[in-house]
Amino acid sequence: MPKVIIDDVEYEAKDGQTIIEVADEHGINIPRFCYHPGLTVAGNCRICLVEVEKAPKPMIACGTPVMDGMVVKTQSKLARWSRQGVMEFLLLNHPLDCPICDKAGECMLQWYSVEHGSGRSRLVGEKNHFDKRLDIGEHIILDQERCILCSRCVRFCDEITGTSELGIFQRSSDAVLNVVPGKRLDNHYSGCVTDICPVGALTLKEFRFGARVWFLEDTATICPGCSRGCNVNVSVRDNEIARLLPRTNTNVNDYWMCDTGRLIYQELSEPGRMETPQVHDAGTLQRAPWDRATHTVWKLLHQTAERYGHGAVAAVASAAATNEEIYLLRCLMNDLDGVEIAFPEHVQGEDDGILLNADRTPNRRGAAILCGDEAVDGSALQRIRVGIEGGQVRALLVMDEDLPALEGWADVPLARLDALVVMGAFGCPQLLQRAQAALPLAVWAEIDGTYVNFQGRVQRLRAAVRPAGEARPGWRVLADLRALAGHEERYQSARDVMDEMSATVPAFQDLTYPSIGEGGLPLPDAQPSGAPEAEPSPSGGVEESA
Repeated sequence: MPKVIIDDVEYEAKDGQTIIEVADEHGINIPRFCYHPGLTVAGNCRICLVEVEKAPKPMIACGTPVMDGMVVKTQSKLARWSRQGVMEFLLLNHPLDCPICDKAGECMLQWYSVEHGSGRSRLVGEKNHFDKRLDIGEHIILDQERCILCSRCVRFCDEITGTSELGIFQRSSDAVLNVVPGKRLDNHYSGCVTDICPVGALTLKEFRFGARVWFLEDTATICPGCSRGCNVNVSVRDNEIARLLPRTNTNVNDYWMCDTGRLIYQELSEPGRMETPQVHDAGTLQRAPWDRATHTVWKLLHQTAERYGHGAVAAVASAAATNEEIYLLRCLMNDLDGVEIAFPEHVQGEDDGILLNADRTPNRRGAAILCGDEAVDGSALQRIRVGIEGGQVRALLVMDEDLPALEGWADVPLARLDALVVMGAFGCPQLLQRAQAALPLAVWAEIDGTYVNFQGRVQRLRAAVRPAGEARPGWRVLADLRALAGHEERYQSARDVMDEMSATVPAFQDLTYPSIGEGGLPLPDAQPSGAPEAEPSPSGGVEESA
């Protein structure tokens, strides 16, 4: 393995690595515009120039492979002078509109102009002018004057999506970025060009002029849009989600995310959100305190189980529920002598070959591990439907699923049930008309927990905003119901539930939130296994009722 000296410190490099790759591994900052680790090297911006001993001129760090004994200086007088010259050319025709630019605060050109710019311009005459607001796609606006022609977006569309909508046209100072004639930037990953654009040339319509980045607080979490579980940062201002950005994880989503996931937060503001507990009273659902609502739900389910016995209570839940919620749901069903838990499939089209999977549920693998394969393959759902029609299933708990919209469920006689309980973020009107109780649950952006993606990797979900209204995390609601069954109240957080799972569920053995970390962990054994039948050991207390 070659050894290279960078700024008087010797480092060991891998064969074929470039100077900038070795520098990045060891925390040495070399500026870059065109270089991106997820794209091929273009070497056209030249801002990464460094001095290499015995080389006749400064060398680009992104395109120069290291050699054994190479001596590199990133902060020498020659290197800094070279970058200053590059910055002068880049800023020659660049508009001075930082105060109104969406990229202000996270613009690489801003950063490097402070560090490597001269602070003045020697241009005599008018700058070149191009189109400032080109609508080039469903989600993207192009400002050609701000573009520094790094070609990142062009390479992304060529190499990652393979759709090649963008190109650089004309030559010299007339060169300009634009869409290929007859095309629009409408591929399913178009938002990624705004992430990799080092300046404010490409902006997302949905975020454009929405918020200054220095007012945003980022939370590292997981996209719930499909079974891949792309790592994302949720940017929040005043308890409102402003945007989602991909978070690098080379084991899951590399540096990218699809537009469906990028805009999934918009669903949270749609009408129909349940924000208060409700119980059936005087012929309709009426708002009720949480204590009364949970007591009503437990009474309905428990009395049905006692009256009709084994298998009389069933549950249909969303595979968007966290592992912690599914675990407690399984335990609650054990308390009620319930047999069936079903997680309906939600498949749209086919996998797109990049990131987006046809399975649009983020935790189907986790549901299979905790409740068995038949809970997720349609078998249990079919048995529940037959059980309702035949009178064997007398009480049904529905958790974040629109039952009437499922294939074969539109005509299922739910009126035959003695008890129908709805838990979720959005209430289906047809279910709510028949429900004896409805409990509002917090959504993915409002809760802590874990998902297991289709690869068998367990990943952390983190709360970025406060729950809407009086909604509560599903794990807490289920824990409160179990407390009414006589179990010790021992959960203060979702972390406590995971700690219990790690001691009782073989697939999650020895897992903790700290060990899962930012990038997740592959489960050593992702084979289906049921939740424990016996009462698990205590692990703490429960959060006080709000």
